[in-house]
Amino acid sequence: MWEESIETSNQDRLHPPAWVTKGKIVQKIDARPMLDSENHPAHLVLKNSDRLKAGKMLELVTPFVPAPLIDLAIQKRCLTWTKEEAETEYKTYFTKK
Repeated sequence: MWEESIETSNQDRLHPPAWVTKGKIVQKIDARPMLDSENHPAHLVLKNSDRLKAGKMLELVTPFVPAPLIDLAIQKRCLTWTKEEAETEYKTYFTKK
């Protein structure tokens, strides 16, 4: 299931937005080991998403929807989109507006 950081209809949540389907992932961060060692990926994700060029994405893998991080990214003018891959695996995509 896909979740978007802005309000959409339920039907829109079933399909990724165009920027996800057309974008290119240039960096992947698996935050699960960081979180297991009680480190948070927020600084790394925000720093790297701020450096993204048009049409490029960062993919973050977490065991839950990283809602506070998504909120911070939106404040920094990023678009985000989260897909539930499994019960404890979520992929969140970040790109610049």
